[in-house]
Amino acid sequence: MTLALTIAAVLTACAPRPTAESEFQRLRAQWLVESERVRFSSRSADSTALPAFRAIVALGPSAAPAIRRHLEATGCEEDFFLAYALVEVNGWDASEVRRHTDPLGEQAFCRAVLAYGQSKTGGKPTPGGAAVP
Repeated sequence: MTLALTIAAVLTACAPRPTAESEFQRLRAQWLVESERVRFSSRSADSTALPAFRAIVALGPSAAPAIRRHLEATGCEEDFFLAYALVEVNGWDASEVRRHTDPLGEQAFCRAVLAYGQSKTGGKPTPGGAAVP
């Protein structure tokens, strides 16, 4: 029995750890399922308070490149609430970002977040692709 537990512990320790990218993708899929409960809500807070969204934010700055790539790839036309996660993981002030955008649209806020990230780095990616806070 002890040998079996030791082997299990070694296998667990040697198992590959998920990357920030894979964790983001897993949590994003979970968030999309959770979002069905609030899909008719016009409040961004309803989507950003869901457990999977909070777990994305909890990944911290290591998730920033994956979030940014996803938003850029979709042109902020889908999953645009993830812009709020990008703001949080980078430690930016959402009200400052919002000053540079149309107050009437979440997609516009998303595009402003991407532009804000570019302005923080002078248009140059940082190591790992995350914007400099």
